Amino acid sequence: MNRFLLLITVFTTAMFQAGAQCPGCAMNMSYTSPGIYPNILPNGTQNQPYDEDVTFVMFTDTMGFAVNYFKITSVSGLPLGLNAECSNASNGCVYNPQTSIYGCVKVCGTPIQAGTFTIAVGVTANLQVVGNQNSVINIPLTITPASGSNSDFSFSPATACDSANVTFEALLNNPNYINTYSWDFGNGAISNLKNPPVQHYDSAGTYTVTLQTQFSVLSISKFTVSSVNNNWCGDVEEPNLPLLGCQGAPDLFVVITDANSNTVYTSPTINDVFSATWNNLNIPLTNPPYSFTIWDEDVISPNDNLGTFIINPNTIGTFNYSGAGGTSGSYEVATQVVTTFNSSDSIIVYPVPQQPIVSVLGNDTICSGDSVLLKAWSADAIAYNWYASDELIAGANDSLFNVHSTNLYKAEVLNAHGCNAFSETVLIVQQPPLPPVNFTVNGNTLITFLSDYHFQWILNGEDILGATNSTYSITQQGSYSLRACDDFGCCRISDALLLTPVSVSSMNELNGVVVYPNPASSVLNIGMTGTKGSVNIELFDLTGRVVLSTSIGHSVALDLSNLMNGTYILRLTAEQGMMNQRIVIEH
Repeated sequence: MNRFLLLITVFTTAMFQAGAQCPGCAMNMSYTSPGIYPNILPNGTQNQPYDEDVTFVMFTDTMGFAVNYFKITSVSGLPLGLNAECSNASNGCVYNPQTSIYGCVKVCGTPIQAGTFTIAVGVTANLQVVGNQNSVINIPLTITPASGSNSDFSFSPATACDSANVTFEALLNNPNYINTYSWDFGNGAISNLKNPPVQHYDSAGTYTVTLQTQFSVLSISKFTVSSVNNNWCGDVEEPNLPLLGCQGAPDLFVVITDANSNTVYTSPTINDVFSATWNNLNIPLTNPPYSFTIWDEDVISPNDNLGTFIINPNTIGTFNYSGAGGTSGSYEVATQVVTTFNSSDSIIVYPVPQQPIVSVLGNDTICSGDSVLLKAWSADAIAYNWYASDELIAGANDSLFNVHSTNLYKAEVLNAHGCNAFSETVLIVQQPPLPPVNFTVNGNTLITFLSDYHFQWILNGEDILGATNSTYSITQQGSYSLRACDDFGCCRISDALLLTPVSVSSMNELNGVVVYPNPASSVLNIGMTGTKGSVNIELFDLTGRVVLSTSIGHSVALDLSNLMNGTYILRLTAEQGMMNQRIVIEH
């Protein structure tokens, strides 16, 4: 039976709650073995809809006894926002396995609390002959913190209480381009990393996070010719005259080709110069290596090649080239943005509820068997939990909580956002039980051997004025009892004894007669040392009936084993006189 109750409570851990709105549970009747399917509820995610159907297959008998019905009696500790409904809620969630072995529960809602919750589930199994068998099992349910995500970046958590430490990751990444990131986290911090440091948000509010992602390529932004060789000299356009030498100056332009010999750039011609610069080129370098050739443009003659150079840049900067018999210069490599993505999202930090105040409605020290009421209050609380020594108390989810034992207690409150706050701890001390209160009777004197207590003798249910010592001499017939209280006011009352005061004749008339012990158990000793003649013995109960009568001429041990516990009057009569004494029998 316990195994079945355990199975039942697995599926009920987060499923049944007054006012639940989760109808329409779909049973899966492909299962025939007793159990729960699925046997572990999947985790939920904070602020995300949750919907799960759970089918359970019941036993029809256990331990040789037929199962009349199973009933889900209670579930407490569900996180805020999560509800459940059994498939026969109209019948009080009672299932008869003799009719059908199947049942179903739908769990649904949107949990707004994250964390691990201890859910107390009550189940009753009614067995033939045996009757009801009850079980309460605590089972955890995990709701994971919410995370945020959009097309450009992800972050977790998306919401938090009081403060938050949030991790971020940029999602756009293309290895064919240079990827750059520009974060603004809304908390005064920025970053250019794909996985930036954890960001701290230290107060409640809504924080807007923006990310700009750019895909870029290396590009030649500037090209300079500083000097050239003499290959330009000797053409019709720039003749090399005897005695005068080369006439004019080259008309410079540059041609850049990629790894497939495709021309990617041809510059404008700058006439009659030995150096030239071309700016703002933005020539993307997406198919390296590249070659560039510096030319002297001639209208009539063929163009003159002043040098060809191979480059394969992999970073930005200014790079020099030289060779080809005297041609030199430099080129600048920068980045060119190909695509830009801009996105934003929000981090929400909710305020925590006001710290609850716990009031003790009574004394924080209670007597054994007593209790004291604790009351928690917080302005924006919508739910309560109580803890003893930091352990959640199952079912204690009201603003009032009745305490019966020594412990450190505190209250937890939750607001509409699922944020919580704890009160200060309150120490409640329960005094240990007082020992049994009893007293003995010696003649007309009542005596208690208790110490370190405050006493009050009682006659017929009323306190006897001034009778507050450990002894009291009775003067009238009645029902006597004793109340003993400790310094905290915890009290205990003895059983009542019906007593009648007795008069005792002069002991001198019966010198040598000794009666002991008193109270007696099974034997009462009467010693005679010097008494003349015989002594008549009579033992009366409090109604005046003689329960024992004998005559002795010597010391004797009277057998009291057949007499009931109580108070009796012993009367001794001899030639010297008569003696009455109260005797208490306690077996």
